[in-house]
Amino acid sequence: MAHRLFLYQMNMADNFLENQYEQYLKQKAAKEAAKRAAWRKRLQAYKEKLKADALAVKGDDETP
Repeated sequence: MAHRLFLYQMNMADNFLENQYEQYLKQKAAKEAAKRAAWRKRLQAYKEKLKADALAVKGDDETP
């Protein structure tokens, strides 16, 4: 009887740890996805700024 109780408690502990680890991995993946999205947004804004600057310089060169 004590052995079964021990196994039951071990199984509960394993399930708890597995659930905690799965939650950790989901949170880690969500943070990484948010980090990548923010990086892409900053990169896009930078590319647009460079393009606007290039057009402004090109426009300045054409005027006497």
